[in-house]
Amino acid sequence: MKAVIWTDVFQSFIMLAGILSIVIQGTLKVGSLSNVWEINKKWERIKFFNFDTDPRVRHTFWNMVIGSALAWFGTYGISQASVQRYSSLPTLNNARISILLNMIGVFVLVTLTCIAGLVLFAYYAAQQCDPLGQKLVDNANQLVPYFVMETLGYPGIPGLFIACLFSGALR
Repeated sequence: MKAVIWTDVFQSFIMLAGILSIVIQGTLKVGSLSNVWEINKKWERIKFFNFDTDPRVRHTFWNMVIGSALAWFGTYGISQASVQRYSSLPTLNNARISILLNMIGVFVLVTLTCIAGLVLFAYYAAQQCDPLGQKLVDNANQLVPYFVMETLGYPGIPGLFIACLFSGALR
């Protein structure tokens, strides 16, 4: 079971490297993180603390907090894979440390993924280009791979991105 835990650690670093490469290269192409922020703000992509209680609204404070709490409870509390990992550790304290480190890692990856989304939007908005609208990609799920091939076409970097995708899929 130790091998599974260390494999997860290794895969986490691969995912971190892949997402960081997207964020860094995209930010450099846009100019700076403040440019990324301003472009997204101008296009009204950044809205915090929407306290609307209408369940038909996609993202509100309530559905993000309550929905996320329920989803993460399932992942950390009753998921067979998670419980098996915790049970394999020698002490309860080690299991608690494992959960805490995992939560920190997930927070970092989710935050970087959100930033990557902002960076991609800013990159294409700054170029006045909509790859989906111009039929450069068939669906929105192809935007990130398209961005990687367009901006990170250095030898080995697209391979890092593929490793990042597979690492995320295996978790």
